[in-house]
Amino acid sequence: MSKFKNMDGFNLYYSDTDSIDIDKPLPDKDVGVELEHIFQEAVYLAPQVYGGITSTYEYIKIKGLKKPIPYSEFKSLLKRGFTLEATNQKWYINLSMGNLTIKDEIYTLSMTETKRTPIYDEHDNFIGGKPFIL
Repeated sequence: MSKFKNMDGFNLYYSDTDSIDIDKPLPDKDVGVELEHIFQEAVYLAPQVYGGITSTYEYIKIKGLKKPIPYSEFKSLLKRGFTLEATNQKWYINLSMGNLTIKDEIYTLSMTETKRTPIYDEHDNFIGGKPFIL
């Protein structure tokens, strides 16, 4: 992945172990059949928490959340102090008792400040982040 993260002429928006999101298409020689999405607009809130719209559909990935939320709601998380709550089913397996319990739990989404200090404009819209200096 470091080859793609450091390519001249590309802006890197997001990266994971096996994926990158950049501002323009890669050369054909570097693209396999695994190409998933070409976003027209996207929001990246945290590792494995992002969403976007293509010319034909919305895509939301939120690690641990099984039921997707609409992109318009997801995008609203860029507003300072805004949170979303979704009901999520979680499975609890107790091997020693031989049972499975399924519980509905509240999954809360919000902008995190664990790795970067968010920067907001005069209307409280997120516009960037500043890394922590330790």
